[in-house]
Amino acid sequence: MRFIADGPALPDELLVARDAGQVIFFCGAGVSRARVDLPDFTTLADRVIGGLGSTTRSAARSVLAAARAQKPIEGVGGLVAADRIFALLEREFEVVDVRAAVARALRPEPKPDLSAHRTLLDLARGPDGRVRLVTTNFDRLFSAADPGAPVHTAPSLPDPRRPKDLAGVIHLHGRVDETYSRAEDDEFVLSSADFGRAYLADGWATRFIQGLMEGFQLIFVGYSADDPPVQYLLEALSERTIARGGLYAFHGGAPDQAQALWRSKGVRAIPFSEDNNFAALWRTLEAWAERARNPAGWERRVLRRAKRGPVPLAPHERGWVRHLAMFPSSAARLREAELPSDWVCVFDPAIRYGTPENTYGAGPGFDPFDAYGLDDDPTPPAAETEVFGARRQVPSEVWDAFAASPWDGDDRPATKDGHLRGPAAGEASDLSPRHQALCNWLVSVADRPATLWWAAGQKDLHPTLVRGVLHRLGRDPVPDRALSTAWRQLFTSLRDRPDRARAGGFNLVGNVRRDGWTVANLDALEDYLRPRLNVDRPYTAARRPPSGRRLSRHALIHLDVEHPTMPRQLDLPDVHLPRFVEIARRTLERGRDVLIQERGFDAESLPPIANDPDLKGAGHDRTHGIAAPFFEYLRLFRRLFALDPIAAQQARARWRTGDPNFDRLRIWAAGVPELTDAAEAGRILLELDEDAFWHSRHQRDLLLTLRTRWGALSAADRRAVERRLATGRPRYHREAQDHFARGRAISSLARLYWLRAENCELSEWAGRACERLMLRAPGYAVDDAGNAAASLESFAGWVHTETDATPLSDVPPKSLLATAREIATQRSGRGLTEHRPLVGLAAVRSARVLAALRMAEAEGEFPEWAWRTMLASDAAALKRPRGRMLLAERLARLKTEGIARLIHDLTRWLETEAEPLARDAPAAFDRLWATVMATLREYPQSAQSAIRSTQPDWVMSAINAPTGHLAGALMRHPDAQPAEGQGFGPTWLGKVSGLVELPDEGGRFAALIFLSHLDWFQHFAPDWTNSHLLSRRHGGAQDEAAFWSGFLRREAMPPRTIYTVLKDDMLRFVGGDHEGGDRTRQLAALILMGWVGPSDRPGDQWVTDAEQRDALVEGSDTFRHHTIWLLERWMNQDEVGDVQAKVLRFLREIWPRQRIVRTWEVSEKLAALALQAGDAFPEFVEAVAPHLVPVEDPFNTFLAFDAISQELISAHAEEVLTLIYPLLSTRLSAWPYEARSVVEQLALRPEIAKDPRLAELRRRMSAG
Repeated sequence: MRFIADGPALPDELLVARDAGQVIFFCGAGVSRARVDLPDFTTLADRVIGGLGSTTRSAARSVLAAARAQKPIEGVGGLVAADRIFALLEREFEVVDVRAAVARALRPEPKPDLSAHRTLLDLARGPDGRVRLVTTNFDRLFSAADPGAPVHTAPSLPDPRRPKDLAGVIHLHGRVDETYSRAEDDEFVLSSADFGRAYLADGWATRFIQGLMEGFQLIFVGYSADDPPVQYLLEALSERTIARGGLYAFHGGAPDQAQALWRSKGVRAIPFSEDNNFAALWRTLEAWAERARNPAGWERRVLRRAKRGPVPLAPHERGWVRHLAMFPSSAARLREAELPSDWVCVFDPAIRYGTPENTYGAGPGFDPFDAYGLDDDPTPPAAETEVFGARRQVPSEVWDAFAASPWDGDDRPATKDGHLRGPAAGEASDLSPRHQALCNWLVSVADRPATLWWAAGQKDLHPTLVRGVLHRLGRDPVPDRALSTAWRQLFTSLRDRPDRARAGGFNLVGNVRRDGWTVANLDALEDYLRPRLNVDRPYTAARRPPSGRRLSRHALIHLDVEHPTMPRQLDLPDVHLPRFVEIARRTLERGRDVLIQERGFDAESLPPIANDPDLKGAGHDRTHGIAAPFFEYLRLFRRLFALDPIAAQQARARWRTGDPNFDRLRIWAAGVPELTDAAEAGRILLELDEDAFWHSRHQRDLLLTLRTRWGALSAADRRAVERRLATGRPRYHREAQDHFARGRAISSLARLYWLRAENCELSEWAGRACERLMLRAPGYAVDDAGNAAASLESFAGWVHTETDATPLSDVPPKSLLATAREIATQRSGRGLTEHRPLVGLAAVRSARVLAALRMAEAEGEFPEWAWRTMLASDAAALKRPRGRMLLAERLARLKTEGIARLIHDLTRWLETEAEPLARDAPAAFDRLWATVMATLREYPQSAQSAIRSTQPDWVMSAINAPTGHLAGALMRHPDAQPAEGQGFGPTWLGKVSGLVELPDEGGRFAALIFLSHLDWFQHFAPDWTNSHLLSRRHGGAQDEAAFWSGFLRREAMPPRTIYTVLKDDMLRFVGGDHEGGDRTRQLAALILMGWVGPSDRPGDQWVTDAEQRDALVEGSDTFRHHTIWLLERWMNQDEVGDVQAKVLRFLREIWPRQRIVRTWEVSEKLAALALQAGDAFPEFVEAVAPHLVPVEDPFNTFLAFDAISQELISAHAEEVLTLIYPLLSTRLSAWPYEARSVVEQLALRPEIAKDPRLAELRRRMSAG
């Protein structure tokens, strides 16, 4: 957590431990230097040397001078310890004189600024009001800041195991007397002899520190990593004590440097900026001290501020609330403080990393990361919002309030997602204390839209949360009905999740295959087919929750009704067909009832029963929504009618009235003579209510039925139908009167004229009625009635491009482009055909198009779209030498401004046509090249890649950049293939040089493409390659990154000559901070294969054992992960059988033993490698076991303990135990999934029954 925006990030568990009185502050010289300007250890030595008058050539002066002249080594610090200087002074002077000089050198100015000391004293004060602070400073400034605090001085130190005695300021190395003239009690730990006595010979300091570590965490303030007190303090701790953790140190400088200096000491560094005299550190400590004085008051202030919501707050201020949500006791106060519900957006990383709003150029849109992101969240790359559907990836390591954590308040092994939400939440056990507190808060804000919005995006919710929300809404005195309904619908949808429905279908199929169609299975089928709710977040609020009160349900959730269909694996025998039809009918009825009940209206319309043969493309209307059970019922009904017409008629008698779905079936049945006679058909059609008779979705089936039965209907029925058609449809809700009059007339005319066109004889009365209706619908064309029976169902299909140039045949050149443009704006074939006549014309008459372009240019116009059409054309005429040359010449004459607008299309065309154009028309190629290069120099921004990102993929950017296309064009140029023994021609090489010498990205992109052919350039132009390509690896950061991207793109071993030149740079590049995923993998492969060498002969290794080991130490964890993956892949592809021996040598002799390499992520991959070793498993366990450390995060581990088979345990129980023992933490909650099962299986093996390691693992399981 950060107290200030630019301050150090304090571990959250450290803040809580301090509040509980479990932290001891160790204060060094930096504390007294901050505001009082007292010297550090080295400056103190300098002052003492001067004060004592040490000779100019004394050993002490010489060592001090050497220490100041020596540059600190990264990760090590200084080499000369100041205690050595004091030891030399004690040889030159009396010890008492040296200590007196030290005391005088530490005397502060009158009235010193003690604010820094007061800050540390406040931080060191526990909940019992007692100060517990340790300092290695000799000054008395802590006592001056708090005269009432008890003081302990070495060697009379309190017993850390007796809390009542451990209080006050403890001067571990002694302190000066009140006059700053000597050491109090004649005790200073100053020289190397003093340190040896305190920490080794007498050991009182060692015992004291080890005692502290048994009950406290230590945090170092005011030290550098190479200060003598730190060195001796940490050496006093056993390796076992350090491994337990609980050691922290503030460190000024870069994070990487801080970790390098402190990690090897077992200390977790807390880096901060040294700017402005360590202002970030002291402002943080002061803010922390303010919190320490009243933790409850700080929490109240944070929560008051949080009531404004997360959006107005800075990321680090949101981090304060995150801190409260991390621990059970403070999380419980979120409910008490009535934290606003939209904080759930901060608590859920999927929301923080949501896709930004795409405003399509209308200005910045809403970005969830800006509104909800935390200060320690990795900044996501700029979203490619121009790519539809682009999503941000949620980093795996970011904080998730709802995931399990070590601070949840219980030690049960938990799922990665926790229990409150996630796929398994519905069946989860009791919530942890922290998750229960979050649950209570969510319940308290369940009446807010944001809570429902968050919940609608979850896979499942814990039953405690569900019950709590229902109870909360049930006791609301003024319920929000839309909100309550939406919650109920959400819970219903979670109960009927699709995965559970699918599982029910699988079970049903299995049960039917085993038992047949029993009554229970028939009932199960009906239950499976029942409609289910599917609730999601509303599409209009996909990125942020809705706000406000009394919102409509549509603003709160998006609701769909899913209608399952018969599992395809089920066989529906004829003997049960009547029951299947009955089940399908009830399913159809229930489907509409659910739509009406849950959505308030029947918004799903059926496609026509009769297919439309003129409909192009593919539709899904017949298989989705209510149409799925409708057509399922119709299929079964038709089958029943063919099998048993009487049963089918009985089933038809049960079609309910007033239901549009069954109205449609009646309309269809009226058109089937085998089902209905003419009299019944007429009665069905005339008894339809107005809505059914005039419904637009019924219209096709109604008209087709009328056409089929028209001649068979009685004259009376025909006249009645004509009158009903002529009377017209009812008025729509809120339809304007004038619109209604015309619309009603048109709907009547369309149906009547369609029937007449289909040879259905209409009466004279109907003819006169049509004439009257035409007067009410001026402008209506009788031909429009031909579409009256068209299907209204949706469709999809591939858009066909029509390039027929016939419409341009007689168009004069001056009007050619304008006409082609107008035609291109039109679509036909219900939108699935677009017209591009200029493409067709370019294919057959490219000269006409070029002439039109030349005329447009003469008129001062630049039809960019037409030029793009020409450049994209694959017309045969443009593939012939003359056509290609004419186009190149025409392009070469364009102004650079026009070339800049066409740069991407033009350079792509030139890359494609480079070889034949340069061969057949070299002068045209050269002229066009000169024009393009002039454009790039005049408009350097035109060299930008078509791929835009704040974190570019150099390779993808280069191959999509104009200069990348031009580099590709030159590589296809005939001059790129000189004869053996000759070099590249100067003209061609000059073009290459001109490209790579372009400024900024233009030159980088071109060089990257040429680097893919580095071997070729090195062979034919070694000097040029060294000066123009290889030299770029030593350019700026961007040049270096582009160089390695181009070189590593090859994914092949270069010749040894190039490998030797680049080897040192590759090894240096490994340790840089500019690695990328693919580049790291390729780099790991190159170095490993260099170590392997082309053969087993001595001297064939291109990378030595030491160099490979250094790369593993200096590289990142990602580099090490890829190396292990390559070893595993190499071993699995072994066909000769000798690879395992090489991998074993690598693990035994090459794999480093340094602490920096021993991370749990590396450990799990080494263990996984051993599990792939087959018969060599014991040897691999012996090789990797010394490198393994406990897994710290069971939720992000990739080591599958369930891959440890029973057979492996039976054959190699001891080796399996050797492998897993170092991987399993002392905390049971940190064990990976299935680890306990493996231990239980090992416990059954008699050969290791008495192994103490197995006993320890079982003890941990019992204790947990």
